[in-house]
Amino acid sequence: MLSRYRDKRGINDDTYSVGRSLIGQGCFVTAYGYLSQRLSETLPATFTVKKNGFLGGLDIYAETGGTNPLSVTVLSKDKTSASFSFFTGFASSSSASREMTLTVGGLSDGNYDLNETSFNEYALKKSESGTIASKDGAVRFTVTVKYGSAASFETPGTITGRALVSGGTSVTVMTRDLRAAEYSPKLQLSFSESCVFSRRADGSDVTEPKKPEPGDFVVLTLSQDGTVVRADSAYGRKTGVITSYTPPDFSYPDTPNGIITFGDGSSFELEYLSYTTEIISDGVKKYARAFTDDELSSLFTGSTASIEYCPEFYGERYRVQKITIEQRGRFG
Repeated sequence: MLSRYRDKRGINDDTYSVGRSLIGQGCFVTAYGYLSQRLSETLPATFTVKKNGFLGGLDIYAETGGTNPLSVTVLSKDKTSASFSFFTGFASSSSASREMTLTVGGLSDGNYDLNETSFNEYALKKSESGTIASKDGAVRFTVTVKYGSAASFETPGTITGRALVSGGTSVTVMTRDLRAAEYSPKLQLSFSESCVFSRRADGSDVTEPKKPEPGDFVVLTLSQDGTVVRADSAYGRKTGVITSYTPPDFSYPDTPNGIITFGDGSSFELEYLSYTTEIISDGVKKYARAFTDDELSSLFTGSTASIEYCPEFYGERYRVQKITIEQRGRFG
């Protein structure tokens, strides 16, 4: 959870410091709850609203006037401004517009302007000529949410990320381009009938006309209608002797995940989240989070191993998806 927070918000704030301190004290359950709450309030943050309710701890109250859900993403918020993106969900008719009323608290007194800056995106900003007056530090306004979303009407030229599911007529990608993915980390895209496929090994210029496979790093070129017209993908493989394992050290921000180092000096991070590293030894499959640090050190050090990784940097290193122990080391 701490590494997830680091990936989204970095290390230079109080939340990261508190989370790291709690983990260092062995308060893992407390740390998990604390970081989960803070992540849900880290902007941009997306909420699906039925009827009405507060948006986490952001001091924003949302009303939809019905039971069908509406999605709102809080893009930014401070004492004099806020910005939002809205999404109606999926409907069969382009006339399926909805209304959502927001009461935004924590604002300074004064007048505010509300402007639609893009399709279904709105900016609230303090202005002397504003037509919306704050009351007790809150501004209340209603917007008409049109069918669709800002992302679907401003298709980016390319999207990059890790393929989670691929095959048939579509690919699901874990991407950092949150706006293109409706501010969700996952995005499903369809291949066009004439889509060009190119797949290669990391570090190689030799390509094959193949679709991406789960775990590949992908660069997807999109048409105006949002379908994939070209899919370039790369996969990572390496075999060698692991000379050391460095366990997570929450005293230092650059090692929140365990690190394996090979004899040639190359190093890779393990994963402990939903996409945790898979470890196969003696034909038995387990996940990294099922081992203690001492067990991993004993298993890895001196062992010959083959790894599969996604060639996408998170900080300084690639992250390992699968480790197969080919020959146990003298400590194993």
